[in-house]
Amino acid sequence: MNHFYAKWIVCSLCLTLGASAYAQGTKQVITAGSRALGSSAAREASALKTMDGWYESGAAIKRAVSAAAMRAAPKPVVHPADRRDHAFRNSSFFGPITPTPVKDLRVRLIHPSQAQVNEAFAEYHQLMSDLKSLRKEVNTKLLYKTIPNDKWTALYPQERRPLIVEISRMKGRTEKLLNVVFANDPALLQADAWLDEAMKQVNPFYVAGLKRRKRLDQRAFSRDEFFLKSPREIPEGMPTPYRTEVPANMRVAVLNDQTDILDMYKLWERENRLGPGWTVATYKDTREMIHAIQSGEVYDLVITDLTVPGGGGYYLVDQLREMRLNMPIIGCSMYTIDKLNAEKMFEQGFDGYIYGDDLFEEPAGSVSWMGYIKKYYWYKNFNGWSR
Repeated sequence: MNHFYAKWIVCSLCLTLGASAYAQGTKQVITAGSRALGSSAAREASALKTMDGWYESGAAIKRAVSAAAMRAAPKPVVHPADRRDHAFRNSSFFGPITPTPVKDLRVRLIHPSQAQVNEAFAEYHQLMSDLKSLRKEVNTKLLYKTIPNDKWTALYPQERRPLIVEISRMKGRTEKLLNVVFANDPALLQADAWLDEAMKQVNPFYVAGLKRRKRLDQRAFSRDEFFLKSPREIPEGMPTPYRTEVPANMRVAVLNDQTDILDMYKLWERENRLGPGWTVATYKDTREMIHAIQSGEVYDLVITDLTVPGGGGYYLVDQLREMRLNMPIIGCSMYTIDKLNAEKMFEQGFDGYIYGDDLFEEPAGSVSWMGYIKKYYWYKNFNGWSR
């Protein structure tokens, strides 16, 4: 072997060993680097996790501080008038009033004729139509009145006056239908409540609880006087009720659908069992009596049953008081006094009530009947009633 080959073998060996050593070293470097990188990533993940915990704690603290600040912060002061206006704007006052369908309307009249039913339905629908127009006008003005602004905050007097007049008229029509025809109609009850609230908003002096009195006189209600009971005390110098003189030549109208009762009244008239010079006109139908009075018949005293065809006693009283007639009207029926709302009858226009259980069974019943009439005139003289 010469020197050239020996040198070539030695160089090859050196290159092989160097490459092997380089590869081994690179592997170790790569492994160490990987280990280092893995350790750094873990530490970074751990650090990020720790920082997340800090951020969450900080956010929680921030939220707690914000909530505490909100609780501690003073609430804005709302003026009571603004609060009332807000509540009024969002109340049921501005909600719809839906008329009752014709098939569900119930007429309160006693045995009404078809003409009376048609008239009642027509008035009902006309009222609801007029109410709709009135509500549109009033609601618009009142709604605008409650909206905060710097230009207009109240109704002017020239605006209030016509509204008060219109609301008052509508109130009277509504009460009449409620009291006489449709007693418990939901739409009428809702309309009545709306009219009260509307009047209160337009007229600062209006008190909803004080209803318009239907009586033309100034008489105060007394249960004993209304049921014509004997007075508990008789002042010195006054006669007893049975010795009280009744007016002479009285024209009496009696409304009752019982033929035997009307015949008894006529018998009392013929036998002069009533007051001196008294005459009696009898009617079996409410419409007949109303038409007679409208045609010019004049009576000084009206005696009426409560349930009579053509409308009944309540309807009769309402119509006569609507005509501004001021004669005494006394109810007389078989209803016991515990079945009646005496104060409501009084407010509607009745002046007294006679329980006629056995008054008309024989002619002698006129004594008891006249006893009630004399007690009415005794109370009239004692209290100074105008009718």
